[in-house]
Amino acid sequence: MGIEKIELTPNDYNALTTNSSKKFNSTMIDIFNERSKGISPSTLLDNYQNKHSLYQPAKIDPRIYNEISNIFFDTVCNDFECIELSPINPFGLNASLTATSQNNVLSSVRNSEVVSDSSISMALECAYRIKKLKVDKINLASSTRILRTQNYGNGKKAHWSQHFRACSLVSSFRNTSNNMFQLLQLQLDNWLNVIEKLKENLDIEQINLNLCFIPLVKEIFQTHGIDLDNILCNTVNPNYNIFEKYGVQLPNNIESERDIDLIRTTKDYLLSIRNVYNIFYSNVIILLKNKHEKVKFNLQLNRKSGLTYYDNICYEIEVVFKDGKSLVLIDGGINDWIGKILSDSKEKCITSGMGLEYIGKVYKKRL
Repeated sequence: MGIEKIELTPNDYNALTTNSSKKFNSTMIDIFNERSKGISPSTLLDNYQNKHSLYQPAKIDPRIYNEISNIFFDTVCNDFECIELSPINPFGLNASLTATSQNNVLSSVRNSEVVSDSSISMALECAYRIKKLKVDKINLASSTRILRTQNYGNGKKAHWSQHFRACSLVSSFRNTSNNMFQLLQLQLDNWLNVIEKLKENLDIEQINLNLCFIPLVKEIFQTHGIDLDNILCNTVNPNYNIFEKYGVQLPNNIESERDIDLIRTTKDYLLSIRNVYNIFYSNVIILLKNKHEKVKFNLQLNRKSGLTYYDNICYEIEVVFKDGKSLVLIDGGINDWIGKILSDSKEKCITSGMGLEYIGKVYKKRL
């Protein structure tokens, strides 16, 4: 049964929904103030139980969160400013910059919303510093508790929860290739250092760094008639393999030029694959390979997440545990959020995050 809505006149509806009107906030504040007077202590437990996934405590020992966060901060602190974010953002931050529905964010009647993506919060802070403080180079790190209102059921990853802690990095830059690749390398180097320090306590066997150029992936999809909307509906479905479903005879990842030579196709995107791999190799991979000798560096072709979230370049760091299970531990890429906020298309940022829920469950704390 759907929620019954209160019928409003068109004039009242328009007055309550326009950004220029203060009627909505003042009206809703009065309404919630009156409603709170009717809440008895005996009904609080029922309310708590009805939305328990939103209200319940985290299932991870907070000392584990603190230990992982401390390792993260201690590792990145030479290159990034470590900050503590506010638990709220200006209302509409996510919806105005991304394809995220406002229904997936907990909104307040006071023109605010609960943080649902710490990277976007940090991008907003970068925009503020660029405009108000005239700062041109900004690298921020945070460990933040995040809340999202969508349900993670329906076959999606069982370890996901509606509120969780994430460690995040954000780097702002003016859009030149040198700045972009230097900062991309900086973020990747720091993340790999973090994982190396966590490795022993997580029983990690292998680390894979997968770089992706989204226009190349979309070119492959378009050539094979792959429906992007269908992919977007399955971004968190671990059993959905795009190439298997559509019969694409390509490897998921390219680890070397030899892998490209083995591809048996005359499609035009073969040249694009070679060119993109060479660009990543000369600007990123070769600069990190000697320092992180045991890491596998790949050009990712079979990417299904972040295709509308990131702008051109994205990456993921996948770990394989000693029991054979694999997990994408870190996800990141280039966004145009700062440019949108400042109305300056040259302003970009590289954002990335590491969720702590699953690794918190398998982490062997040193306490």
